[in-house]
Amino acid sequence: RYDGGGDSGDVSEVSVLPESLEVTEQLATVQVNYYYLLGEYREGQYHYELESHLVSLDDALRDFALTWVDAHHGGWEKNEGGAGVVTIKVAEPNFLLEHVEYYTESVSYDHTL
Repeated sequence: RYDGGGDSGDVSEVSVLPESLEVTEQLATVQVNYYYLLGEYREGQYHYELESHLVSLDDALRDFALTWVDAHHGGWEKNEGGAGVVTIKVAEPNFLLEHVEYYTESVSYDHTL
């Protein structure tokens, strides 16, 4: 689960289902080799490269989720913001991104007397 608004946003909850798996504590201790996509604008164009880091599984899942959200809903955390859920069904395998964007609606009326 992630949410944000007012120019900041982050993952607010990571959960593993079914809860009987009892692996939530391991998310912080298990280390994985995770690749970050780095981009730099030079010589009139963007250049991208992958950089590998050893990080906790929790950090990797959080970064993956926010990178996926940003790819489809860039700026989701700005102004009124947005929220959503990233579901990873490892056994199927299936990935699902459910996103909600918040906005302020206004209605303008003009009256003359």
